[in-house]
Amino acid sequence: MNRLLMVALLATFLFTGCIDIVEELYLNADGSGTYTITTDMSAFMSQEMKDLMNAGEENGEEQEQEEEPPIEIDSVLMLKDLNPEAFAALERPEVFKTASMHLIMSDSQEKMIITYQLDFENIDDINYFRQHLSAFSEDEEMGMASGGGMLPSVDANLFDMKGKKTLIRYAAENSGQEELSEEDLSMMEMMFSDGTYKTIYHFPGKVKSTTIPDAKIEGNTLSLEVPVLDVMKGEAKLDGSIKFKRH
Repeated sequence: MNRLLMVALLATFLFTGCIDIVEELYLNADGSGTYTITTDMSAFMSQEMKDLMNAGEENGEEQEQEEEPPIEIDSVLMLKDLNPEAFAALERPEVFKTASMHLIMSDSQEKMIITYQLDFENIDDINYFRQHLSAFSEDEEMGMASGGGMLPSVDANLFDMKGKKTLIRYAAENSGQEELSEEDLSMMEMMFSDGTYKTIYHFPGKVKSTTIPDAKIEGNTLSLEVPVLDVMKGEAKLDGSIKFKRH
C-alpha cells in the first residue's frame, strides 16, 4: 500500500483531479429513496500511471515478466456477499440487505469508478449506512480498489427530517479519525488539490430554500461542489437545511 501511495504522489505532477466523488440522494414523497456515492479514480488506469507503477516494482535489474491480460470489469456486487462477516455483525442488517457496489475497471477505456448504492426506507437508514460502510472495505487487499479509503468516516448522523418538507444535513463528525501529520497533509494536498466532492439532492417537489452556503437550486434539485480535500480535512461547509415541496 505504501508503494501505491508513493506512485499516486508522483502522479500528481502528471494529472489533475485524480479523485472525484459524487454523493447523490433521491428522496420520494413517502420518505424512502436511493442514496449513492460514486468515486472516480480513472486517472489510476491511465498508461502513464501504469508506467509509474511498473517502474516502482523494478529493482534495478532486468526481469522477465509475463504480460498480464487487460483488466475489463463491470460488476455489481452485493455488500452482504462481499463481506459476510461484516454483514453478520450488524445490529441492523436489513439496512444493508440490498446495498451494493458497482465496480468498473477498464484498461481499454481507462476507467476506474466505484459506486455504492443504498435503497432506503427512511432517512435514518442513510446514517446507519454511512456509519458502517467502512466495515465493508477494511480489507487492506481491497484498499484502493474499493474506494472506501477515499470516503471520510462518519461517526454521527448526517441527515434528519424536520417534518415532511425539510431535510437537515449535519456537519460530519469524524472523532474516530486519527489526526493527520504535516507530511500526510502535504501528500493529500498534492494528490487531491484538484479533486471535487459534489453533493446532489433530488426532491419529489420544487426546492423552496436552503441555508447551505453556495448551493445551487434548479427546480427539484439542489447541488453543491467543493474541493474533495476540504471534505477529507473536515473543512467543507456541507451542512444546512433544505425546504422543499412534496409534490
